[in-house]
Amino acid sequence: MKFGAAPWLIALLLLLELALLWIWSARQSRLLLRDAFNSPLLARLLASVSPKRRWLKRVLVALGMALVILALAGRNGVTPRSSWNAQE
Repeated sequence: MKFGAAPWLIALLLLLELALLWIWSARQSRLLLRDAFNSPLLARLLASVSPKRRWLKRVLVALGMALVILALAGRNGVTPRSSWNAQE
């Protein structure tokens, strides 16, 4: 099976950039929080935040976006016609 809509496949590269931006953003926010608050207060603030859930959410969003882009790319660049309005 070949995918033919190149602009949509190029959009997959944007997902890579989005992932890199998420990684950079997480690192920056961690550094900013560490600098802004002392350690006992920071520990209390972060007690309700689950990093695993945040990363799982990001991975699922990226996976969903990748699947949508692949679906938009279509097979051989041709989107399937719906048959409900086909004329005979």
